[in-house]
Amino acid sequence: MRPSSLPLATHCRGSYLLGKGDSNQGGGRNVTNQFARLGNAFHELAKSKVMNQSADEDAIRHSYGLSEEEMGDLKRMLNKIDITLPADAQAYAEHHLASKILDLNGTPDLFTVNTETKHSCLIDFKSGFLDIEPPEGNYQMISYALMIYENFGMETIECHIVQPRHGEIKSFTFTKAFLEALIPEMKKIIAEAEQPNAPLTTGPWCYACFACMKCPAFAGAVVKVCEIMFPENVGIRPDEAVEAAIKKALPFVKAFARTAKKVEELAKVWVDLHGPLDLGGGWVYQKALDTRQEISVEKALPILQEKFPKAVNDLLKITKTAIESVARKTGIRGVYGLVMKDLEGAGALIEKPTTKYSFVNKGENTDGRQITDSTSR
Repeated sequence: MRPSSLPLATHCRGSYLLGKGDSNQGGGRNVTNQFARLGNAFHELAKSKVMNQSADEDAIRHSYGLSEEEMGDLKRMLNKIDITLPADAQAYAEHHLASKILDLNGTPDLFTVNTETKHSCLIDFKSGFLDIEPPEGNYQMISYALMIYENFGMETIECHIVQPRHGEIKSFTFTKAFLEALIPEMKKIIAEAEQPNAPLTTGPWCYACFACMKCPAFAGAVVKVCEIMFPENVGIRPDEAVEAAIKKALPFVKAFARTAKKVEELAKVWVDLHGPLDLGGGWVYQKALDTRQEISVEKALPILQEKFPKAVNDLLKITKTAIESVARKTGIRGVYGLVMKDLEGAGALIEKPTTKYSFVNKGENTDGRQITDSTSR
């Protein structure tokens, strides 16, 4: 089993065999799925940056078929990463590992090994919008740490989950004792997940499962809803029922979207009145104060007219994306960064407070013990 399959299998044992062979679910490389394509491209760029290696951006853009907007999005995430690897340690990027104890093998994004101090630093990049369980409750990270411990004899593994879209790094230091104590539980999860009749359990984690629409439990719930809406679907074979449900429901997707929006608006009111909403499995829907950055047109325009006298008049809106697009057309490296520094110095970048409602994963062990993220920064 790959470590990337373990977090889902922890909550839903049946997810492993259901998603087996799906390169998105199993941690493989896929350049056709949009999220996998962007994620893989980001991983290449992030590893190059952290290891102080030059990245061939044109080759990456071509390899993953990235648009200018997508490349700009990846670069904005890269700008949020500021990590320095230990100078006295050997670094390994995309180094395949196999466990000697468990049926596990996988490839961490990046880790270092210091044979003298027996300390390792493990870094995992997450470029998606979904919040990730903190390392101490995340069996993907626990698996990587365990394999580093087994293969290199490290006594402490300092793990960092880097989430640039969330503007945070979740950290935890694994010890030999911590990892060894979890081996029986991990054996149990893997053994149960590999059984042909492993149970399928629906919950908030279904959102992260690429196989959800071929899942009898999840898709079955969709069918049940459609049976209420369209009683003529009742009694037909399961595979035909799913097809019939999709055909009937598809014309109503806008109505579904409108309903979903109303439900979330209701959830926001609930959170405003009662506080965070516990969804189970470590997932919480909560409210937090955030900031968004806007650009003052009045202060930015003179600077942009000076830097891009011909192109600035073509800007319909003065946004970071638009400025980056104009800067790229100059063909000069570093222009965008210099312009943004000038805008910051002129007070053209304004931080405005905003309220953010989001799904957050606080983590939960399989025994129900809650794990709170007290180490994120």
